[in-house]
Amino acid sequence: MLQLRCRSDEFKCRPLSSYLQRIQKEMNEEDRSKFVDFLIFVAHVANVSKDTIHAAVRIADRYLSVKSLKKRKIRAFGFACLIIASKMYEVDAAVPTAAHLAKQITEFEDYAQTEDAEVIYFEAKILMALNFDVLLVPTVFTFIRYALSIAEPKSRVEYWKLKYLAEYLGELTLLDYKFLRYNASLIAASIIYYALLVLNPKDKNPWDGCLKDLTGYSLTHMMDCVKDVHCLHRNTALRKICDTVDKKYGVPEAKCVAILSPPKALPPPFDYPIEKIKWFRRRSI
Repeated sequence: MLQLRCRSDEFKCRPLSSYLQRIQKEMNEEDRSKFVDFLIFVAHVANVSKDTIHAAVRIADRYLSVKSLKKRKIRAFGFACLIIASKMYEVDAAVPTAAHLAKQITEFEDYAQTEDAEVIYFEAKILMALNFDVLLVPTVFTFIRYALSIAEPKSRVEYWKLKYLAEYLGELTLLDYKFLRYNASLIAASIIYYALLVLNPKDKNPWDGCLKDLTGYSLTHMMDCVKDVHCLHRNTALRKICDTVDKKYGVPEAKCVAILSPPKALPPPFDYPIEKIKWFRRRSI
């Protein structure tokens, strides 16, 4: 029942998948990737939860879907998004202030000059633009957590490696603008399937009945998204520009999952010609 409730809630308040073209005048896809990388970096050094990271990016994308943002204001805007998300998820820790976040990144002198008043102004502006509707909308990380609860007994791989690899791929998808076109639950299901392939390449069909029933997605539903996850994992150019996620998950504490090599090719039916994929989809309806 909880999974069904989250699946219905994820459709609420989705950001536009084309806001960079339609709304933003001073931001392109690379600018957005660098901004999200900055958010992930600040969240990591401030030691906030993964729920907070995903929620902050979601809040940012939703605001940018309705309001244009000047590039010189992006630092204060990012702090405000993190603080709003922290107020929802950091129930067991003190909510960070703008001054606290700035102190965490003093090696970047320009970032440390952000004024509390400006961040508070952006907090109010974001909440008003979103009609204060920012309460606990399920994210990719929410659905990854659910899928992991049953994926491990069937995966024949070490649970912690699967967990960290799924979380690593989940944060990589935050960097890539094109993933806004997919539902959070679909991204999470595709990530779990892809992670199982990476960790156990001999198993060409890790998507069993339990995983299909839990997520509500068959392989035919996940084809496009799994291919995009694979392309993202192979995209070393993006990860050189935005390297926070790789550094975060390239350490022994995270099982060094960031250095795992992506498969050269996906197994059938993902390697089929487009006519075959369309045939699979017709057969699955």
